[in-house]
Amino acid sequence: MVDAYGIMQFVNAITEFVKGACAPSISPVWQREQHFNARSPLRITCTHNEYEQIPQNKSSSDNVDSGKMIRTTIFFSPQDIQALRNHMSSLGNFGRCSRFDLIAAYLWKCRTIALNPADPNEVVRLSAVTNARGKPGLNIPTGYYGNGFTSPVALSVARIMCTSPLSYAIQLIQNANAQQSEEYIKSVADLLVLNHSVGNQEEADLKMP
Repeated sequence: MVDAYGIMQFVNAITEFVKGACAPSISPVWQREQHFNARSPLRITCTHNEYEQIPQNKSSSDNVDSGKMIRTTIFFSPQDIQALRNHMSSLGNFGRCSRFDLIAAYLWKCRTIALNPADPNEVVRLSAVTNARGKPGLNIPTGYYGNGFTSPVALSVARIMCTSPLSYAIQLIQNANAQQSEEYIKSVADLLVLNHSVGNQEEADLKMP
């Protein structure tokens, strides 16, 4: 079982063999049992909102006529991203953030405003796949090709998301991603064994009215 990073590692290795290499430049490493296996005894030591069951009768999209919902692709040019950064800088108190954090926060905030939840105290969430490779303290070896990701969740009350500056959403996303530690990953593994892959791993509904 591999993730996207592992698949690309495999494809690159095949490419190197085709070009005449005797061995891949990055040797494949498994060692899943050292990094991602569940512990004995099992113990949940972290909060895992990504696997929390969401009540089916409570959703911000219920406030929108489904006939007006559309699926679309949004492209952000370098100029668009710079415009967002300039906007954030003009508000002050804006630290460093990745392009992903910036765009994800922007879409999350805009989606929440557009859906206009009937209950302003509804909790809205954003989940994104985060690669554990290269994270301090995890010591995942170069060449590891198995699943090496988690899906931390950022949470906010809808009315606070709608009325707060974009930096608020960015900080929530950064805080969620910062949870990814060795203990967090071990806790995820234990939870999945205990609950047999429970969760809200359904397709994210990012349709806009």
